[in-house]
Order: sequence, then C-alpha cells, then structure tokens
Amino acid sequence: MMDYLNGATGLDFTDIDSKEKAIKEVEEGKLSELYLLPARFNGTNDARNIVFVPPVHRDLKERCDERIEHMIQDHLVNGYTCYPKYKGESFVPSDLVIEATKGDQKVYTETISIW
Repeated sequence: MMDYLNGATGLDFTDIDSKEKAIKEVEEGKLSELYLLPARFNGTNDARNIVFVPPVHRDLKERCDERIEHMIQDHLVNGYTCYPKYKGESFVPSDLVIEATKGDQKVYTETISIW
C-alpha cells in the first residue's frame, strides 16, 4: 500500500513512474483512467488520450467538461483542449490544463492541480 501524502506538500506520485504501476493503482481504486479529450467530444480509447489521476480529480474534470459542453451548445466556444503537465518521471500528471476557445480566442481556461 502506497501512501500518497507527503507532509505539508500534499499528494506525491513520484513513485508511480510507469504505466504498469499506474494500472496497479487503478486496480486498487487509488487512481482512475481519464480521457484528456472526453468521449462526449469524440475522444477515443487511445493510449495518447489516457492519463491516470485520483478519482476526485477525474470528477473535477468531468464537471469542467460539463461546463464546456454547455458553452458549446450555447455557441460560446467551438474548440477544446486538455493537456497534462508532469513532474519528473511520474506517470501521474501534476496538473491538467483545460482550454475552450472560439476561433483563436481563449474563452475558458482551468487548471486542475493534482500534486
């Protein structure tokens, strides 16, 4: 059992440095698979589209994607990107940066900090 709390700094996923270790943590319920580009925006089950995050962060991204979906329906945005940022060799992103655009203009940006 891994302890992800690292004193005052909060979560620490430094030891999860391979896909195999991340999948083991998924099997134990400590991490979840997350699509960077969600299925609702035509994201696919492709290794380049999947990252591993704690379940609470998957839920935070889901809420963000719901907001953007409403913005798309209201024609406020027509583009979506989500990209991970990493620390060191960890397979768990430290941040997810989500952006919605209309043409060349950023309309919405949110960063979900993981660790």
